Amino acid sequence: AYAQKQHLIPIVRLATHFENGSWQVPSKKNIVDLIAFLSVLQWPTEEKYIIAFNEVNHTQEWGGSLDPASYVDALRFTSDWAKSENLNYKVLPSAMDMDAPNGPTTKEGFAYLDQMLKIDPKIFSYVDYWNSHSYPNPAFSAPPSSKGKNSINGFSNELAYLQKNTGREFETFITETGWRESSNNRSQLAGYYQYAMKNVWSDPRVKGVTPFVLHGDPGPFSGFTFLNRNGAPTKQYEAYQGVLKVLSERK
Repeated sequence: AYAQKQHLIPIVRLATHFENGSWQVPSKKNIVDLIAFLSVLQWPTEEKYIIAFNEVNHTQEWGGSLDPASYVDALRFTSDWAKSENLNYKVLPSAMDMDAPNGPTTKEGFAYLDQMLKIDPKIFSYVDYWNSHSYPNPAFSAPPSSKGKNSINGFSNELAYLQKNTGREFETFITETGWRESSNNRSQLAGYYQYAMKNVWSDPRVKGVTPFVLHGDPGPFSGFTFLNRNGAPTKQYEAYQGVLKVLSERK
């Protein structure tokens, strides 16, 4: 009811619990229980968007291991079970961290997707929309005009990869993005957001953009937060709201 009143569209990311330095790999019972919980909620939208876990090309996000085979099983089961509810669930896969290198604790994002396709060439047929974390890397501080796979335009590389490997044109949600505020970019944030909205996120394949993060202060995400520890707006908030205001006045 609150989401409907506030005109909010929920995008719910499934998660387990954090233990021994990583998010635990879900059992089938975990997935069934999570979807059962979501199914009794009153959703404000006809389509119910759920994300099957998070950045699984990091060991910390998937039980301490790089294991595309077990993620393929979890994604497939999540999709099958959610669709069996007949409640119009729309499944998004885990986003990849496209700035991650190959190493003991991370796997490069396209290499991870390659392994998923090798394990099950039809795995992305279980996905309704794509999910991208197109951050302005490196260091969450690159200008919005950058075009690399690790830039805010990175989703275009991901969609091109999917079209090449599946023959399907996906629409995508960008469920994490945004700059880390610093003394170097504070005065540029409004311009960055304006450029992104006009030239990047305006791509017709982009279903929605959810900048990271609303309330991340205190903590390691304080540089991204839209509200500080006292609940007051930050420069991030002001820059984003300013651009939204300009866009609304143009309509």
